[in-house]
Amino acid sequence: MDTKAIGLGVAGLVAGVVIGTVTVSTGPSLEEIGDTVTEAVTPATEAGGAAVDAATEARDAAQSAGEGITAVAESVAALDARLAAIEEQLSGMGGTAEAVSALENQVAELRGAVDQGLSASADAQEGLEGALSGLGEGLSGLAGALGAMGGLSEMAGGSGSGGSGSGGSGAGPQTANGESGAGGQEPQAQSPAAQAVAEAGELEGIAAGETASFADGAVRVFVSRVDAESGAARLSINGALAALSTGETYEADTEGGPCMVALDSVSGRRAVVSAACGDALPAPEGARAGNTIRLADGDVRVFVSGVSADSTSARIAVNGVVPQTVALGDSVDAGDGCSVTVDGIDRGHVSVSSDC
Repeated sequence: MDTKAIGLGVAGLVAGVVIGTVTVSTGPSLEEIGDTVTEAVTPATEAGGAAVDAATEARDAAQSAGEGITAVAESVAALDARLAAIEEQLSGMGGTAEAVSALENQVAELRGAVDQGLSASADAQEGLEGALSGLGEGLSGLAGALGAMGGLSEMAGGSGSGGSGSGGSGAGPQTANGESGAGGQEPQAQSPAAQAVAEAGELEGIAAGETASFADGAVRVFVSRVDAESGAARLSINGALAALSTGETYEADTEGGPCMVALDSVSGRRAVVSAACGDALPAPEGARAGNTIRLADGDVRVFVSGVSADSTSARIAVNGVVPQTVALGDSVDAGDGCSVTVDGIDRGHVSVSSDC
């Protein structure tokens, strides 16, 4: 109920009492009327104040409740937004996982293809070596057949020649190793190292295109070319290319230690190769770097400074002169009509000779 209406009602009541009292001459006095009015108005006033306080508290409570509802609504909205963001992230992660899985499958397929390619390459390499070996054997057989045909024709025409002399296609002189010298060069002098390897190691004639194994397979020598005119051959020793002249050596590193391969001679399309390893290797010839060799009764002094990595040259100082690089087989002036020649290089050792 409104406070103003309560007040008007109380005022009307008071006015009625006053008017009634004034009208009736025999009524109570004014003081009694005032006390009565006061007693009547006080409870109503207190009731009105209490009603006002209750209304104020209700309004404040309603405002607080409204603010709480608003805060809850805002929290719910924020939670919805976070849930939506999480769902989007999960969806994105699902796509990433699928992409990663697809990439792993592609990598696995690529690895398998590479493995197959490597295997095919290895098979092709083995097939190529076998084909080259077979080709070399076929060429050797053809050469033998042609030689036999030449011998038959020579025998057929020999009766008219009055002797057993050779014709144009007859066999030439035999080399020191028993190989035919037809179409080849006279055997050259071997280096001390090559001679030692030939004496201590295995000796085998290899035709161009063939492969031979030495020292229980530790050394594999493939002959790719033979030049009989120059007395040289092109070899592949354990996969490393080496061009050697007759009498030269090549040091090959193996799992069991160093091995020495020597080209002993060439004849036609064949190269005679020897190899020695380990305990079968002869002691190296010559002087190591840092030593001095005295020649010509001490008149010529050769200081060995070092050798090249491929053992094709040596660095020497003759009679105290500044060291100079001298190729294998070359000579330098030693003064007083003398010269010094580098005869051999064997596993870091240098052999020299003088001519005075």
